[in-house]
Amino acid sequence: MGTANLTRLITETAIITLKKPNINYEIINPFNISIDKTHSTEIKEAINLLLINANQAMPDGGKVEINIKYNDIEKTNVNEFYSLEKGNYIIISISDNGIGISEEHLDKVFDPFFTTKQDCVGLGLVIAKFIIQKHSGYIDIESKMNKGTTAHVYIPGSQAGLVF
Repeated sequence: MGTANLTRLITETAIITLKKPNINYEIINPFNISIDKTHSTEIKEAINLLLINANQAMPDGGKVEINIKYNDIEKTNVNEFYSLEKGNYIIISISDNGIGISEEHLDKVFDPFFTTKQDCVGLGLVIAKFIIQKHSGYIDIESKMNKGTTAHVYIPGSQAGLVF
Protein backbone atom coordinates (compact mmCIF):
# COMPACT_ATOMS: atom_id res chain seq x y z
CA MET A 1 0.00 0.00 0.00
CA GLY A 2 2.43 2.76 1.12
CA THR A 3 2.17 6.48 1.65
CA ALA A 4 2.93 9.66 -0.24
CA ASN A 5 4.05 12.98 1.25
CA LEU A 6 1.25 15.49 0.65
CA THR A 7 3.50 18.56 0.63
CA ARG A 8 5.80 16.91 -1.92
CA LEU A 9 2.81 16.03 -4.14
CA ILE A 10 1.55 19.61 -4.01
CA THR A 11 5.03 21.01 -4.67
CA GLU A 12 5.59 18.73 -7.68
CA THR A 13 2.19 19.67 -9.05
CA ALA A 14 2.85 23.41 -8.57
CA ILE A 15 6.23 23.18 -10.33
CA ILE A 16 4.62 21.61 -13.39
CA THR A 17 1.36 23.60 -13.46
CA LEU A 18 2.63 27.05 -12.48
CA LYS A 19 5.57 27.11 -14.87
CA LYS A 20 4.99 30.54 -16.44
CA PRO A 21 8.02 32.69 -15.66
CA ASN A 22 5.84 35.50 -14.31
CA ILE A 23 3.97 33.33 -11.81
CA ASN A 24 5.40 32.62 -8.38
CA TYR A 25 4.06 30.32 -5.72
CA GLU A 26 4.62 29.80 -2.04
CA ILE A 27 3.68 26.84 0.12
CA ILE A 28 2.73 27.97 3.60
CA ASN A 29 2.81 25.49 6.51
CA PRO A 30 4.43 22.64 4.60
CA PHE A 31 3.54 20.05 7.24
CA ASN A 32 5.02 16.60 6.98
CA ILE A 33 1.70 14.90 6.29
CA SER A 34 1.65 11.64 4.41
CA ILE A 35 -1.47 10.27 2.83
CA ASP A 36 -2.40 6.79 1.72
CA LYS A 37 -0.88 6.26 -1.73
CA THR A 38 -4.19 4.88 -3.02
CA HIS A 39 -5.72 8.35 -2.53
CA SER A 40 -2.71 10.42 -3.57
CA THR A 41 -3.15 10.30 -7.37
CA GLU A 42 -6.73 11.55 -7.25
CA ILE A 43 -6.04 14.25 -4.66
CA LYS A 44 -3.02 15.37 -6.69
CA GLU A 45 -5.27 15.64 -9.78
CA ALA A 46 -7.83 17.76 -7.88
CA ILE A 47 -5.05 20.09 -6.69
CA ASN A 48 -3.69 20.24 -10.26
CA LEU A 49 -7.10 21.33 -11.60
CA LEU A 50 -7.35 24.06 -8.96
CA LEU A 51 -3.83 25.27 -9.78
CA ILE A 52 -4.68 25.35 -13.50
CA ASN A 53 -7.58 27.68 -12.70
CA ALA A 54 -5.33 29.89 -10.59
CA ASN A 55 -2.78 29.96 -13.42
CA GLN A 56 -5.43 30.93 -15.98
CA ALA A 57 -6.78 33.67 -13.68
CA MET A 58 -3.43 35.48 -13.85
CA PRO A 59 -2.66 35.99 -17.56
CA ASP A 60 -0.21 38.78 -16.73
CA GLY A 61 1.43 36.87 -13.90
CA GLY A 62 1.03 36.92 -10.17
CA LYS A 63 1.38 34.83 -7.06
CA VAL A 64 -0.28 31.67 -5.81
CA GLU A 65 -0.23 30.82 -2.10
CA ILE A 66 -0.87 27.25 -1.07
CA ASN A 67 -1.63 26.93 2.63
CA ILE A 68 -1.72 23.45 4.14
CA LYS A 69 -3.34 22.98 7.54
CA TYR A 70 -4.31 20.05 9.66
CA ASN A 71 -7.19 20.81 11.99
CA ASP A 72 -9.52 19.08 14.39
CA ILE A 73 -12.85 20.60 13.44
CA GLU A 74 -15.98 20.58 15.53
CA LYS A 75 -19.13 20.27 13.45
CA THR A 76 -19.23 23.64 11.77
CA ASN A 77 -20.73 25.42 8.82
CA VAL A 78 -18.18 25.97 6.07
CA ASN A 79 -20.64 28.25 4.37
CA GLU A 80 -24.39 28.79 4.43
CA PHE A 81 -25.04 25.59 2.46
CA TYR A 82 -22.61 23.05 3.88
CA SER A 83 -21.34 21.84 7.22
CA LEU A 84 -18.50 19.48 8.04
CA GLU A 85 -18.79 16.66 10.52
CA LYS A 86 -16.56 16.72 13.58
CA GLY A 87 -13.13 15.24 12.93
CA ASN A 88 -9.57 15.73 11.72
CA TYR A 89 -9.22 17.50 8.37
CA ILE A 90 -6.49 18.41 5.96
CA ILE A 91 -7.34 21.90 4.71
CA ILE A 92 -5.57 23.03 1.55
CA SER A 93 -6.22 26.65 0.57
CA ILE A 94 -5.08 27.78 -2.87
CA SER A 95 -5.14 31.58 -3.32
CA ASP A 96 -4.31 33.60 -6.41
CA ASN A 97 -4.21 37.35 -6.95
CA GLY A 98 -5.82 37.09 -10.35
CA ILE A 99 -8.87 38.60 -11.95
CA GLY A 100 -11.35 36.96 -9.59
CA ILE A 101 -14.83 35.62 -10.23
CA SER A 102 -17.84 37.90 -10.42
CA GLU A 103 -20.55 37.44 -7.82
CA GLU A 104 -23.05 36.48 -10.53
CA HIS A 105 -20.77 33.63 -11.70
CA LEU A 106 -19.53 32.41 -8.32
CA ASP A 107 -22.49 30.11 -7.70
CA LYS A 108 -22.04 28.52 -11.16
CA VAL A 109 -18.34 27.58 -11.02
CA PHE A 110 -19.14 23.92 -10.24
CA ASP A 111 -21.80 23.62 -12.97
CA PRO A 112 -20.70 21.28 -15.77
CA PHE A 113 -19.65 23.13 -18.93
CA PHE A 114 -19.93 26.57 -17.32
CA THR A 115 -16.95 28.72 -18.28
CA THR A 116 -16.14 32.34 -18.91
CA LYS A 117 -12.89 31.47 -20.69
CA GLN A 118 -12.39 30.89 -24.38
CA ASP A 119 -10.97 27.51 -25.37
CA CYS A 120 -12.10 25.87 -22.11
CA VAL A 121 -14.89 23.36 -21.61
CA GLY A 122 -15.77 24.14 -17.99
CA LEU A 123 -15.09 20.75 -16.43
CA GLY A 124 -11.96 21.35 -14.32
CA LEU A 125 -13.69 22.50 -11.15
CA VAL A 126 -16.46 19.94 -11.63
CA ILE A 127 -13.92 17.12 -11.72
CA ALA A 128 -11.96 18.56 -8.76
CA LYS A 129 -15.17 18.74 -6.72
CA PHE A 130 -16.13 15.18 -7.70
CA ILE A 131 -12.71 13.85 -6.63
CA ILE A 132 -12.79 15.63 -3.27
CA GLN A 133 -16.40 14.54 -2.61
CA LYS A 134 -15.39 10.97 -3.45
CA HIS A 135 -13.03 11.24 -0.46
CA SER A 136 -15.87 12.65 1.72
CA GLY A 137 -14.42 16.15 1.42
CA TYR A 138 -15.61 19.53 0.29
CA ILE A 139 -14.39 22.47 -1.82
CA ASP A 140 -15.43 26.03 -1.04
CA ILE A 141 -14.58 28.92 -3.39
CA GLU A 142 -14.42 32.58 -2.38
CA SER A 143 -13.54 35.38 -4.75
CA LYS A 144 -13.58 39.12 -5.28
CA MET A 145 -13.25 40.79 -8.66
CA ASN A 146 -9.74 42.12 -9.29
CA LYS A 147 -8.62 40.77 -5.89
CA GLY A 148 -8.29 37.05 -6.58
CA THR A 149 -9.78 33.72 -5.66
CA THR A 150 -9.25 31.18 -2.90
CA ALA A 151 -10.28 27.55 -3.10
CA HIS A 152 -10.49 25.79 0.28
CA VAL A 153 -10.26 22.00 0.08
CA TYR A 154 -11.35 20.01 3.14
CA ILE A 155 -10.35 16.34 3.23
CA PRO A 156 -11.23 14.21 6.26
CA GLY A 157 -8.10 12.70 7.78
CA SER A 158 -9.78 9.30 7.97
CA GLN A 159 -10.36 9.36 4.19
CA ALA A 160 -6.84 10.46 3.36
CA GLY A 161 -5.20 7.74 5.48
CA LEU A 162 -3.05 10.29 7.30
CA VAL A 163 0.34 9.35 8.66
CA PHE A 164 2.51 11.69 10.77
